[in-house]
Amino acid sequence: MPLEILEKIEAAYKESLLKRNELRTSALRLIKAAIKNKEVSVRPKPFAEEHMIEALKSLTKQRIESIEAFDAAGRKDLADKERAELKIVEEFLPAQLSQEEVERKIVEYIAKLELKSPKDFGILMREVMVELKGKADGKLVSEIARKKLEESAS
Repeated sequence: MPLEILEKIEAAYKESLLKRNELRTSALRLIKAAIKNKEVSVRPKPFAEEHMIEALKSLTKQRIESIEAFDAAGRKDLADKERAELKIVEEFLPAQLSQEEVERKIVEYIAKLELKSPKDFGILMREVMVELKGKADGKLVSEIARKKLEESAS
């Protein structure tokens, strides 16, 4: 059981209640609910840290989509609230790899697997995401993988 992240969330929740920080308390309640929902959805399998990270990533994605929608609608107040919640959710996610680190890993895998063309994209993604899942944004990994495979083909 991924107690470390749960303990941090619980401690932050109690602290926000004591300090009467409504925004932080509300965001932490959302996090706790998302984790609980994920825990229920993976039963009867044991709940693992990767499931918790998936729940937090899902919340992150929802916040980003909401920010874009509110910005497009001209609702700066709601977009700012979502940005604040996003920062709180990101506190509990593991550190993400930089673009340079992701590029380095992808180049390593291309060489290791001896991939030569963009047709090998599926093979590359399957292998590289085993290592990078939760550590890097899948969209970023995909973009870099396509670019690097195109470069290696020419």
